[in-house]
Amino acid sequence: MGKTAYIFSCWDENHESIYPERFSTKELLEIRKEIGSADFANLYENKPVSTEDAPFKKENFRYFTKIDRETSVTTFMTIDLGGKSEETSTPTGIVIVQVDRDQNWYVQHASAVYKDLPDIIIEIFRLYDVWKPKKIGVEKEKYSIALMPFLAVEEKERNILLPIEELKLKINDRIAKKDRIMSLQPRIERGRLFIKKEQVELEDQLIRFPRGKVDVIDALSRVSQIAHPPKRRSKFWKRRQELSPVFLKTGRTYQEHINR
Repeated sequence: MGKTAYIFSCWDENHESIYPERFSTKELLEIRKEIGSADFANLYENKPVSTEDAPFKKENFRYFTKIDRETSVTTFMTIDLGGKSEETSTPTGIVIVQVDRDQNWYVQHASAVYKDLPDIIIEIFRLYDVWKPKKIGVEKEKYSIALMPFLAVEEKERNILLPIEELKLKINDRIAKKDRIMSLQPRIERGRLFIKKEQVELEDQLIRFPRGKVDVIDALSRVSQIAHPPKRRSKFWKRRQELSPVFLKTGRTYQEHINR
């Protein structure tokens, strides 16, 4: 009689360790950060990754730690809202991206949130307080059905109105999602997307695509629907001092007037 072999991932459906007595969830996350997402997938998740067929190559990834203070950027947040059913649990992908004047993207935050809706709303407000994004993009259907009623209550309590922009769906969103994620490929290959070393979940989903979870990279792909570089000031933005109202009235420049 033959033997039956069972192959398990180190994670359960809630992304918690299935064997915490040996490896806690925290320890597994540290291991993945240390050895990299591809090796971790092979050794601990039993999900081998073929680097030859992967559309996103690790050697094309560019990394950064922080943006120079002199660099002008605009900040955006996008959310791929997950959900729970009796059989499955899908995390919510949240990313914060800053765009400079050369259309480079800097991913300041990327996470897969395995929490219920009230905790997700708290996380959205926390990230808004930290980064103050100009726009927050959320899929229109998921926003109006699931997020908007609860978010409106929290906005009223905090006296904050979030800059939500509803993102429209295409006719066949399952196909559109794949195409949308693939639109990141030329940006990555041209070195116009910068990520952080510690964003293991983001890197893991890029390397695995089109297999595995896509919540974080789907949120990232949606940035293109709302993002734009900082506006350049007109070359005429600085008014000639002799034509300013202060100079015409007092004969002094504004700086001379306030310093006298």
